[in-house]
Amino acid sequence: MIGCAAQQPSTDMDTTAQEQIDALEARNVALNARASDLARKELDLATMQRMGIEDSDLLPVDATAGECYARVWVEPQFKTVSQAVLSREASENVMIIPARYETVTEQVLIDDVDYRIETVPAAYRTETEPVVDVARSSCGFKSCGEYPFDAG
Repeated sequence: MIGCAAQQPSTDMDTTAQEQIDALEARNVALNARASDLARKELDLATMQRMGIEDSDLLPVDATAGECYARVWVEPQFKTVSQAVLSREASENVMIIPARYETVTEQVLIDDVDYRIETVPAAYRTETEPVVDVARSSCGFKSCGEYPFDAG
């Protein structure tokens, strides 16, 4: 006689199937991400070709026949670096200041003190004055009453 055993409860199969479905969905998400990344890289490559960069520019310089090369996209890496950068060079400012005028009154020396000797000729004139004859006067002066020491 041939017989079959009864089936086990389906709970084990349901969890295994659910795990497989979850794994497939995760793999699908990863594949979609890679597909969009590949589309972006192809767009970048097309842009590079439009800019005049040829395929031969992307091959290694020392490429040998019979060997295979793969183009690998390496994401750029950035880091923050602090450094002193010249923002404005030293300079000089030239300012034009307009002239300023004002009216000032002051004494200006035109000729300095000077000494000179001038020859002035002598001037003569004729004067007439009365003369008293002393011999005829009794006191010896013009008139006797003019003597200052006269007692009388």
